[in-house]
Amino acid sequence: MTIVPSPGWEELLKRLASLKGSAFFLGRSDSGKTTLIRYLLTQLCQAGHPVALVDADVGQSSLGLPGAVSRRSFRAAPEEGPLRWEHLSFLGSVTPAPILSLLAAETGRMVLDSRQEAPLTLVDSTGLVDGPLGVALKLAKIRAVAPELVVAVTGGSELDPILRAVPDRVEIVRLPPSDHVLRRSPVQRIRRRQARLAAHLEGARETMIATRRLVFLHRGAPVHPVFTPPEAGTVIGLNHLAETRALAVVTEADADSLTVSTALSSLRGIDRVILGDFSYDPKAPLLGDDDPLPEGERVARGGP
Repeated sequence: MTIVPSPGWEELLKRLASLKGSAFFLGRSDSGKTTLIRYLLTQLCQAGHPVALVDADVGQSSLGLPGAVSRRSFRAAPEEGPLRWEHLSFLGSVTPAPILSLLAAETGRMVLDSRQEAPLTLVDSTGLVDGPLGVALKLAKIRAVAPELVVAVTGGSELDPILRAVPDRVEIVRLPPSDHVLRRSPVQRIRRRQARLAAHLEGARETMIATRRLVFLHRGAPVHPVFTPPEAGTVIGLNHLAETRALAVVTEADADSLTVSTALSSLRGIDRVILGDFSYDPKAPLLGDDDPLPEGERVARGGP
């Protein structure tokens, strides 16, 4: 995929080449901020600058999986095609509203961890920027990340309520939306999530987990499966501490055990299960076959 730079991109690239810390990207859905980040990431790596990417878009991640925050460090320019995550934190929701505080905190943690691996971190976020919820979410993320630079991809005043509340110490760069943005319909967005899950679960097999040795979390809070066993089809995260090693789909559950379908080769070290708010049926056809993904858009299986 060839990315054509839009006005202002080259100036931003020069600024980032000398920046130490993090840059947080704001923009509505289909504004082109993810395309901008991919361009900057490639150009910085080609110029010899190590860069980390934190993807906090739980609904339309370009790096990780649905319902998760992900990160990866790059010392060489990424190859053509989908990016693959190195570290994942499954939060369980593809919409920010139920997990606002958790999403902000995990984004901040991922950025903090990335600082140990690269001098510069680029942070992608959801396209939710409107209304009280959008403003609250973005400001919570900005507080958690504490970026040196905020990049606002905007064609008007829709980001002003957020930008007015950004601390004075933070530099703000405004850029217009790209003319070459890849636009997706609502059906395409759902189908893209399904496709990412399908790719991640390729080769999955069923395995049983004894619930007594696990900690169960839902939206960041502990729960006990004896009271609320997850329904068949529920997407869950298989964690070692805060790190999600893989996602799985529940096929059967009771108070004593879970039977799940996962591509993870070994459950050794798994001590937490993150219960998701959404379900997935690997046997069902992808939604919207009459409304395909844009040409050239593929998904990666992901994972280290």
